Amino acid sequence: MPPSGTQLAAQQMDAAALPLAGPPSGTQLAAQQTAAAVGPLVGSSSSTASGSTLRRVINVPMDCARYDTEGMCFTGPMQVQWIGQLLQRPQQFVLHADGKHKLHHGRWVLMTLGTHYLRYDAARDQLSTSFAPLMYLMSKQVESGSEVHLGSANMLIDALNVLAVKVFGQELEPGACVSDHCDAYRNAFKIGFPNAELLQCWPHISRKFQEGEYVSTTWEHFDEAKGDLYALHLARSPEMWDLLVAECGKRWDKWGGGKMNTFWNSNCIAPWNNWHMGRADVVFCTPSQNAQESWHRDILRSKIPGMFRGSTETVFMTALPQLIIMDGIFMPTVLPFSVPAIPKAMLVKALYYINNQETHVRIFQEERADQYSYYVLKKDNEYGAKTITPKLIELFEAARGGEKHKRIKDHATLLAVCDALHVVGPPAEGQSVLPCEGNPCGFDCKACKAFKQVGICSHVLTINHMLLRFNVRFQLKSIQTNALLKKAGLMGNNRKAPVPALQREPQVEPDSSDEEAERLELLGQQGK
Repeated sequence: MPPSGTQLAAQQMDAAALPLAGPPSGTQLAAQQTAAAVGPLVGSSSSTASGSTLRRVINVPMDCARYDTEGMCFTGPMQVQWIGQLLQRPQQFVLHADGKHKLHHGRWVLMTLGTHYLRYDAARDQLSTSFAPLMYLMSKQVESGSEVHLGSANMLIDALNVLAVKVFGQELEPGACVSDHCDAYRNAFKIGFPNAELLQCWPHISRKFQEGEYVSTTWEHFDEAKGDLYALHLARSPEMWDLLVAECGKRWDKWGGGKMNTFWNSNCIAPWNNWHMGRADVVFCTPSQNAQESWHRDILRSKIPGMFRGSTETVFMTALPQLIIMDGIFMPTVLPFSVPAIPKAMLVKALYYINNQETHVRIFQEERADQYSYYVLKKDNEYGAKTITPKLIELFEAARGGEKHKRIKDHATLLAVCDALHVVGPPAEGQSVLPCEGNPCGFDCKACKAFKQVGICSHVLTINHMLLRFNVRFQLKSIQTNALLKKAGLMGNNRKAPVPALQREPQVEPDSSDEEAERLELLGQQGK
């Protein structure tokens, strides 16, 4: 029996793709990517006719029968380079897996596995994360697999390890793996990366709850329950999570009707009790798939819009190779695991803590005699504290250790105490922080959402300032000066035409607060 159209298309792409055994070194892979940037697409007549080696995708051959999956795994030369970079960061990066259900061709669905990196948007003065795909799988059995039977999720993850071993001689060691609420991915991650922490996506949980998937949005306790979920998400430690989930469960039961039972059974018991900030100490790790979801939306809107609606041959021979190569070309050659810039809003918030350091910052000694950490009182905390007191520290530490202090009499107070303080100190054993100009001390802000998302936060900036390692006041003055120069047309793209001869160059008008700014800068040099 002749092969089907789908099989023929897959065979054609396999023939056009660069075989895994092709490039023996990273140098040749980089050269291959450079050539691909100017060469024809996979499947184009010039490429096929000439027998050119400018084939832009790499097929990772897998035994489909073993995984009970109809599918093919692909990657690109640049993606292989990124894998080599991640091998230099064992236990200090995160992997994300997802199926793009909106990006399908008939029964074929695209599944991807990759990591995320940090980027800075200068126009909006904003730090954010971007997804870097490492392995692509077109499969008819999307997100299949269980603890007993291997499926497409296992095939995707195993293909990444096969590639890493083939090219670099070792498997990847992620510190954590994140997916949606999907048994197939959880089981596959557990098998493929047994030492990694497993997390599920909090934004998915939040969105489903707010859309009324678990309880009606008109339920009288809906807003209270939503607040409980966010408090659970912010839990600073696994022990604090256990305390909060037990207390929230009692409260939900008192409301009666079993309204929250479905949510409890789905997301509050093992193995799905894994969406809080204190779950993993891995650097740059949050329980979120937002970076991958953003990449997915970009595919639909601008990268290859509509190209998965063509023939099967077009999808395999044009759309998928084009996507893989575009990812390799338009993303950084070296994945940036450092903080490129500090947003002004973060500096301004740090200045608040610096101005109030006598009431909002306390130092304490860790178990090791040579390690010190710092409590930072959260601005506008729900506990209503205006200063850090021994009582607040005692309540907070009890909750962080999983105990409800006897002084806490109501649910609202418990939630407020748990979120009242941040702890800034050395990173967990075996971990490091992202290099950042504002954090030369190399401090971590334990389970702080802002720090976990972008590698820096106002609390860490404050402590570095107090220790005379980074001057927040000077940085803010520099930003203000640059803004004035830009406004006067003396800087950047706004620079005005040269002044005619014998005419005075326009000067920035002195600001009445210049002397005050200099005084504050001197305070900054003293850590004040």
